[in-house]
Amino acid sequence: MNNFRELSGLESIDGYRIKQSKLFRSSSIHKFSDEELQYLKGMKLDYFIDLRSNEEVEANSYKVEGIGYLHLPFIREYNSIEDFFYKEKLEAAITSEEILDVSKVIHDAYKTMPFHPMLKEVFELMKEDKSILFHCSAGKDRTGVMVAIVLKLLGIREKYILEDYLLSNKGRKERLLIRAKAKNYNEKQTTAFLKSNMVSEELLDSMYESVINKYQSFSEYYMKEFGLSYEDIDLIKSNYLER
Repeated sequence: MNNFRELSGLESIDGYRIKQSKLFRSSSIHKFSDEELQYLKGMKLDYFIDLRSNEEVEANSYKVEGIGYLHLPFIREYNSIEDFFYKEKLEAAITSEEILDVSKVIHDAYKTMPFHPMLKEVFELMKEDKSILFHCSAGKDRTGVMVAIVLKLLGIREKYILEDYLLSNKGRKERLLIRAKAKNYNEKQTTAFLKSNMVSEELLDSMYESVINKYQSFSEYYMKEFGLSYEDIDLIKSNYLER
């Protein structure tokens, strides 16, 4: 179960914690074995929220009986083709400049993902107290942004949001170094390759900055961008947090 984890136990700024069996994240479900899917069913999940592009979904769709499905192509449609071929383009890149240029597609998306209108559908599911698993392809960038937005809404402490986000790098550097060596990359190429394939605090901060540049606070962002009221936010917190 690549890059899979439950978000239970993360502490909020006012001393609450995320309930068990409510929020999960992972890489794409189509990569999971039958045994792993049975494990997910045992978690009594209500919904998978698939953040992949239309092209990715068409190429590798899945269906799990008894679990709902919401497709939210988190990178806007005008970027979906570039996103779909991201891996192929990155593998074909030779110079460090080319490698970083390919990664710009994903990195630029950090500034637009927080304003995707379909996020409102996620918050509606949370108001209904649904247990949710978020995923994209690798479960690191799109899923990382989505989860950070949800955790901010729940008031989770910043250090725990960052720690969860950076967990997607666990074991990743070693695998990437093996690939870079196989491609005979020099030091400069390897550095660019690692930067293009790993998450960083700098990237997450760029998402935060895009929100604060438009709104004075995240509270204003949730209310004005998605129409959430104080009552809505309190309801979501009561659904997902406990002492």
